[in-house]
Amino acid sequence: MTSNILGNRETVAHLVRTFLLTVAAIFEDVMDGIEKPEHENVGQKCIEMGQIFSGQNALYVTNPDWNGAPLARYLQDHTGMHADDTDETPSDTITSYFAEKSGEWVNCMVRNNLNEISDDETQKWVNRTLVQMTYDLMGEQPSGAAP
Repeated sequence: MTSNILGNRETVAHLVRTFLLTVAAIFEDVMDGIEKPEHENVGQKCIEMGQIFSGQNALYVTNPDWNGAPLARYLQDHTGMHADDTDETPSDTITSYFAEKSGEWVNCMVRNNLNEISDDETQKWVNRTLVQMTYDLMGEQPSGAAP
């Protein structure tokens, strides 16, 4: 069981892992022709993550010196994410970060389905991405240890 404190690496890793699993489940449903309701689409999940990490979800204890504007600036400055002129709030920027990562994940799954990359390569991508996203969201760089 993880805590609800966003300064806790295990909490952040759990949120990232759950996000990636949710995106994968939505992708599989779409591939199977199952239409998802609006509140269960990938875009909505990205918005929810943006709200969590910008301090707009009361279920999570945030650090006002990090979550919100400081995190949004860090993501823009240190992750190579594309600055989006439509991002008006820190939540928008953090949502954009999750949207970029979900797009990369969907691309990885498509390539796996087309047999362009193996299941092993896909799992390695997931593991690397889980570590990197966790550290990105905490403003740290991995030292090689998994969260």
